[in-house]
This record gives sequence, C-alpha cells and structure tokens, in this order.
Amino acid sequence: MKRNILSIILMMFMVGSSIPIEVGDNTHGNEIEININIEIYVNITINIIEEEKMKYFQFKYVTDSQNNKKPQNTHLVIETGLGNLYMVDSSDNTLIIKSDDKGVTWSTIIDIAYNISALWYDRTSELIHYTYGFFTGGFWNEFVYNIDLSDDSNNLTDTIVVLIGVGTAFLHKDLCFDSLGNVYTHHLLTVDSGGWLSRLIEFDLANTLFFTITPESGLGSDPFNDIQLTYTIVISDVVYLLYQSSDDHVILYKNTLGADSWVELDDLGSDSNIPSDVNYHAIAYDGSDILYFVIYDVGDGKIYLWSYSIADDVSMRLGEFDIAIMLDRNNDSSGDTPNDIEKAFAVGGTKIYKFSRLKSGVILIQNIADSPEFTTGSTILAITDNFLFVNNSGTIEVWEQQDILGDEITFAEVTRMIQVFSTANIKGTIKLSSNQIIELYDNDTVVR
Repeated sequence: MKRNILSIILMMFMVGSSIPIEVGDNTHGNEIEININIEIYVNITINIIEEEKMKYFQFKYVTDSQNNKKPQNTHLVIETGLGNLYMVDSSDNTLIIKSDDKGVTWSTIIDIAYNISALWYDRTSELIHYTYGFFTGGFWNEFVYNIDLSDDSNNLTDTIVVLIGVGTAFLHKDLCFDSLGNVYTHHLLTVDSGGWLSRLIEFDLANTLFFTITPESGLGSDPFNDIQLTYTIVISDVVYLLYQSSDDHVILYKNTLGADSWVELDDLGSDSNIPSDVNYHAIAYDGSDILYFVIYDVGDGKIYLWSYSIADDVSMRLGEFDIAIMLDRNNDSSGDTPNDIEKAFAVGGTKIYKFSRLKSGVILIQNIADSPEFTTGSTILAITDNFLFVNNSGTIEVWEQQDILGDEITFAEVTRMIQVFSTANIKGTIKLSSNQIIELYDNDTVVR
C-alpha cells in the first residue's frame, strides 16, 4: 500500500503515545496558527519525497429541518451508508420518517398504531429493523418489522405472543440480533406475586422462548417508577445491559443470546442511578475490551462516565461527564476516521466528544459554540456519525461533519533517515476551545 512519509513516521511515534496540542482557557473561540515540529527517532531508511494535504473534520450548519422535525431521542435516528436519515418522529412516535437531503425535506415511511421503541440498522443487508408491542388480555404481543432500504418497503421480521399476566407494568425497551440473524428483544417488568418483584426478560422471537432474571423481589409496593433499564449492546452473541434497582444501585448484567444464562457482572454501588432522560441510556464499546456508559450519582447530583473491562471484569468511574453517548450499533466502526468509534455530546450543551483508542474515556473534538454559524443559546439534541440535530430556540437545525480545511493544512518531508532525527511540519489555522484535542488526518494516519 502506498503510504506517505508522515504516515510512516507518526505510526512509529504513536505506538505508545499521542501528540497533544494544549490549549488554555484564554484561547477559547480564537483562531490560532498551528506549526507543530515533530522530531522522531526512526530505525528504517526512507528516501521518498512527497507532499500531501491533511484533513480536519468539524460539524457545520447545513439547513433548518423541515417543519422542525427531530428524533424522539438520539438513539432513534439512523444514518445509512448513503447518508440518508431515518428516525422516529418526536411529535408522533408511531411514525418513522426519512430524509434523503440532510433534513431539507422529510417523508413518512412507516405509520402504525403503536409507539416504536427501538431501531436496529443491518448495514450488510441494508435493513432498518424496528419494534413495537401491546397487551391484550394479559398477553404481550411483540412485533419486529424491517424497512428494506432499496425501496423503503415494510416487511415482517418476526413476532411473538407471550402470556405475561394482567396488571403487569411493562417497559418495552430494545431489540438486537445474534450472529445467525435471529432477533431478540429486552424488556423490564414488575409483577405482584404476593410481594412485588422486578424482572428482566429476553424474548427469543425465532424460537418462541423467553429468558428472565429477577433482580429484586419481596418488595412492599410496585417499584416500576423507581427502576430503569438501558439499551443493550451485543458482543460475540453476548448481550450487556444496565439495570437500576429501586434502592439506587446500578447493576451490569450479561446474557448469552438465546440461553438462560443471566449473570450479574457488577454492582456499581449505592446512590447510583441510570439518568431518566433516555438520551443517556446507551452503552459504547471500544471494539476490543472496554464498555462505556454514564451513571447519575444521587449523592452529589452529578453524572459520571464509567468504564467496564470485559477481560478484567473491572468497573471504574472515570470522571464527571454530562454526556449522551451514541449506541455502539449506530456507529459505523468499519468506516474511515473520524467515524471509527462512537461520539458523544454534552446534554443541553454544545460540546462534541469521541471515545479515544489511545487512552480511557472521551476527548473533546469540537465546541459548536465556536462555529460562525452558531446562534447563542442553541443546544445539541442528537448525533450520528456525520450529523447533528441542534435546537436553536425552537428551530431545529441539521449540521454535517465536513473537512473544513481543504488545502490549508499541508506537510512535506524532504529528508533521508537512518536512525537520526526527522522533522514533520504541520501548518494551518484552526479555531479551538479550551481542552480541545485536534485530530488531523491524512490517508493512513491521525495526528492528535
């Protein structure tokens, strides 16, 4: 594969580190000139001379969303491989609407009688699955349909009818698939059985089975309003999710899909809650070992980012971050940078983060308040790989991630190296916020 000189040098340099660009508070929103001189020991001979343009991606305002359309939450909007947007309409959760022009216009694709609770994009088959359900006479009726993106037709994926019981409180939460293409849904319910209990339930629609675990039992009253469940994440046919108990504990569970093998992995301690806003209900994944999620601390009233190592079976509180995380499945991690891992945004704020493969946690990659298109008071509502929904005093804006530098960032190498110092120069003008990390891209390498 053809690689330019900077790619080779920086890949060697970045094996155990990154190149941070420190920005103090006094530079907030100001343009600064970047002139980075990187000196690196190398152990190979390179005699190629080449110059190539760098890229710097930021979100920019594109258009006002027609009729102020927006998703019900950040997890109910899908960006397809063609860049089309499908979402559950916030004004009517029985509708899935589509835009093929970045929000300039929207059309109704699905119109049913029941609220849609979850979406799942199958990138291989180009299908968007969605789920809904309802009770009739104590029976829960679960339906999963799919939208064929080739023609936007509506097709049944699978269905199940299960006797749950009359008077049961039920939270219809999420759907997922195993590696064989079988569909599962996950829910939270409470039952009065001479003492109230809570129950996690997994429906295996293909085999008409369900698997449950009872986190709490013997309660004196219905705990439904005091418990919560996150969306799921599936890794190698194992599903992970978080459950909030009625006594303010958050517990991480896993289950092998299609098996009755629920395991409690960790209790994250007392005074912990899953925030009530559904935008917080995602679990991200670094692609190799670490799960990320946010937890509300009842004691100090703050929201913290947590990590869980699957290999080490260890949870860790990383720091205060009031952020909404992308669902792992909504990130096309197979794509090129800068979309190789999930992003996040400050809830009720203007900052955009992404998870780092070089260190644990998130890095700040943009503050849209620094953009010339920004209107004071605007806040981010939802994020996909390449799009933002922004609330500008009731007007819903769509922003798109773009390479904003074009030809302004360049580098050149003109030296032959044999175990000596080499120099790489990066020059350009970039607007920065306090503590922001700059990510510059060429064809093969990212410089932070």
